[in-house]
Amino acid sequence: MERNRRFEVRKNINIPILYAKGIDDSYHKALLYNISMNGMNFVSDKMFLNGEYFFIKIKDSSPGFESLKPYDACTAQVIWCVKTDADFSYKVGVKRIGKAKIVKKEAVEKSHLCCELCANSSIQEIVKTDESLCLCLNCFTFVSKLPCKALKKTFNRFMLGNVI
Repeated sequence: MERNRRFEVRKNINIPILYAKGIDDSYHKALLYNISMNGMNFVSDKMFLNGEYFFIKIKDSSPGFESLKPYDACTAQVIWCVKTDADFSYKVGVKRIGKAKIVKKEAVEKSHLCCELCANSSIQEIVKTDESLCLCLNCFTFVSKLPCKALKKTFNRFMLGNVI
């Protein structure tokens, strides 16, 4: 008998999401089927590699995201990806790594019109972290991938010290 490796209850939902694999990538549509506190499962027309990191954007009005409120974005890492029986689609299982709030450039103070880590000013959207850092999608994904909480905390403290 196969052991269930999930530690959290998954909630079945059926809502659209958007994802981007990097700042140069445009958003792609996908359909989210279930979610838990730390993971989700969706169907996409693009194949993903195990271990790959990418950015997910969630509509504010989407039900089932109580665990993410007040966030509308997250970085995720691919745990598995399998081709479905349907042509040209893949089921993707991911672990949520970081979460943030998307802020449109028009709604941001002029001092935050660029990423506070890489200083990229050509971005259309930035994400605001719990620590109030404004980052581009690539830098947010980079910070989310840091290996341990202590390292993330130290990095965020360093960034805040350089911004203030």
